Amino acid sequence: MSFYGYFHLGHPAFEFSEPSMTAVANFLHGDGWSLAGDSVSSTESAVCAFHGGLSNRRDLCETFGLPPETTAPELILYIYNQKDADFQHLRGAFSFAILDKSRRKLLLVRDQLGRELIFHAALPNGTHVFSTSLNDLRRLPGFSPQISLKALFDYLSLGYVPSPHTIFRCVSKVSPGHCVAITENACEDTAWWKPRFIPKQKINYHDAVAEAWRLLDIAVKRCLDNHPRADILLSGGIDSNLVMALASTSDGFGGHAFTVGFDDPKYDERSLAAISAKKFNVAHELMQVMPNAWNELSAAQRLNGEPFGDSSLIPTLCAMRLAKQHGAAAILTGSGGDEIFGGYRRYQAMAVRHAWRWLPNFIIKPATSLILKILGEPEDARARFATLSRFAAFWRQAPLPGYAAFQEVFSEDLKQTICQDWTKNAATPYLNDWAEMITKMDVDDFVEQFNALDMVSYLPDDGCRKEALAAEMAGLAGDCPVMDMDLVEFGLSLPRKLRVTSRQRKRVFHGIASYLLPPELLKQTKRGFGMPVSSWFRTECKDKLLDLASSVKSWDRYGWFKPEAIEQLCNDHLGGRRDNGARLWILLCLKTWLEQL
Repeated sequence: MSFYGYFHLGHPAFEFSEPSMTAVANFLHGDGWSLAGDSVSSTESAVCAFHGGLSNRRDLCETFGLPPETTAPELILYIYNQKDADFQHLRGAFSFAILDKSRRKLLLVRDQLGRELIFHAALPNGTHVFSTSLNDLRRLPGFSPQISLKALFDYLSLGYVPSPHTIFRCVSKVSPGHCVAITENACEDTAWWKPRFIPKQKINYHDAVAEAWRLLDIAVKRCLDNHPRADILLSGGIDSNLVMALASTSDGFGGHAFTVGFDDPKYDERSLAAISAKKFNVAHELMQVMPNAWNELSAAQRLNGEPFGDSSLIPTLCAMRLAKQHGAAAILTGSGGDEIFGGYRRYQAMAVRHAWRWLPNFIIKPATSLILKILGEPEDARARFATLSRFAAFWRQAPLPGYAAFQEVFSEDLKQTICQDWTKNAATPYLNDWAEMITKMDVDDFVEQFNALDMVSYLPDDGCRKEALAAEMAGLAGDCPVMDMDLVEFGLSLPRKLRVTSRQRKRVFHGIASYLLPPELLKQTKRGFGMPVSSWFRTECKDKLLDLASSVKSWDRYGWFKPEAIEQLCNDHLGGRRDNGARLWILLCLKTWLEQL
């Protein structure tokens, strides 16, 4: 249900080509504006185009005394006319545009967690264009395809382009939980929602587990009400297994779970998922992902419209295609639990650092240097002591760059090594953006400041984007019960010690899991949903690596990179001197995207 349109005030009219507009289900236009989309409604004073879904649409219709068949854009226009842009009660994955004809105003709104996207740009003639698809904007007359070096460097660091930036200089994303208001004299970007970790609830551990269990159960049933007969995308982690456990008691559940894995045991969770599926009597379909799954990479980069480097997109897509082949129309996942309830090791590392903040540097630096010297560079990101190496490297730095080191693909030093001299001072590092975000957040706790960063950057622009891309490519509707806003706001309001400490992570969810899930799932270490790119680059996909290195001058048409530096990355990886798998994957995704420009 995509939409796109334009809005201009006192400037020469900009026109979409008529066939592209009228081919969409709903096409409306007036003096200085035009809008087309699959879900569009209008009143005398305003027009709304909507994309995504409102999980509480029926509840809001009842609250406002509207007919139950009221559509999402009709409901939003009603709320807008009543409360003037008060969207706090909206729940779900959505983006929408409101053209206020009477006030000569355009509003662009993205949901709280950034599960959907909306892009906008100001063209040279003063026309504002907007769309849920970056590719739609790229096709417009007057669009400038100039690449933003800042966005490129952010992509190399993180594997995605963080909001509000895009890979193009002239285009912005609306940030999660933000509203961009465009008038003749201004373009204002305001947050209508942000993650709030205070005030904290006064609650004990057992009551927190019980309440989280209750809210998760409601969230699962709400998702099944909105997507009847939905099935489950199942990993070996506790989040998706909790969703399955609760869904299996509902008549609305489709009854199937889908799991993919690899021949590398460090990346394979099929046996763990099978134990849980058997316990809850859920039909379980399994599949092994083969290296030829990389053939999907070109279509994924094309659909996204800008480079996207999370390798777990490929197994996620394979799992969703498996579900589609078995007749699924909608799929539930367990995404969001790590951010909302504190499941990442990096949060634990920050908790340890805060607890030991009294240690002086003359002890920390020699100790971490010794650890790094003994362990060296791990041959694989999931090698036995890889986490300890990352922890030592993290502790040697200031808190913010140290935290970034847990996610960073190309460090600042490595970017300096592979990029041409003329690019090096062309952009402000993303860490400056992160530092500014922290200052604007109402978060006191040292650890939760970094958790909040993930909520506004990594979760929406990587985790949510990955699942949305995979679902769209597979032709499925996706939903995430753990991201139900009632559960999210409860989770963030918990005392931090109930979420993550220096000894434990995701305490409340582990409490629920101890009652519901097989003990084997509770004993495993966290793996994530990655792909063995490092080993495949050395074996079945070696030809892709060699082509990446030998064709730099062809795909790097702008001359950003030093060909000899890219070749050295490849040679070091093939020779086993350094695990550059994640870095090379990031470059392969960039190459694939650039070849389609």
